[in-house]
Amino acid sequence: MSIQQFLIVFVAGVFLLAIYNCYRAKKQVYCFFTRRDKTVAHKWAKAKNGERIEFDGGWYYIVMRRIKLQALSTGVNLLFPTMVRRLDFTYRSIWPIDPETGEADAETPEARKNLDKREDIEAFNIGSQKSYGKVQGGLLGGGWLPIILVVGIVACMYLIWQMQGSINSLGNAVNVLQEMIMKSGLLK
Repeated sequence: MSIQQFLIVFVAGVFLLAIYNCYRAKKQVYCFFTRRDKTVAHKWAKAKNGERIEFDGGWYYIVMRRIKLQALSTGVNLLFPTMVRRLDFTYRSIWPIDPETGEADAETPEARKNLDKREDIEAFNIGSQKSYGKVQGGLLGGGWLPIILVVGIVACMYLIWQMQGSINSLGNAVNVLQEMIMKSGLLK
């Protein structure tokens, strides 16, 4: 591969990566979390109102009306700056900071009522999945149990088929021993 071909492939790869980052930025929100020790971490989340993200052991909620736009200029986006939707969170509140007031205030009673309903429905769904044994995760959860059973049955059938000749010869040996014992007169 010549240096010209390498440069063409490299530039095309950078260009495709920039296109992918722009596509991802349209479907997601860039969330910034300020921790207790004033460090800032970030995470991409779905751009859906009321969506819940987990960060540092807590749940934070996406509120689309508190989004502000920011030019993302890190990594590949340094060459191709991309406008992304951004939300800022603090450790003190599960709600994003309002860009107009600069505080993470409480939501309206209607929004809280809707969130309470959503949380109740999610809790009900998780409880019903547990009662039916459909909880995702673990070795036996997530649909692995039927596969394990089928593989186990096939393995047992194969072992029986392989041992079929051994079982017949073992049965013949027992019959020969029984006849020898009967002829010798040990069992009367």
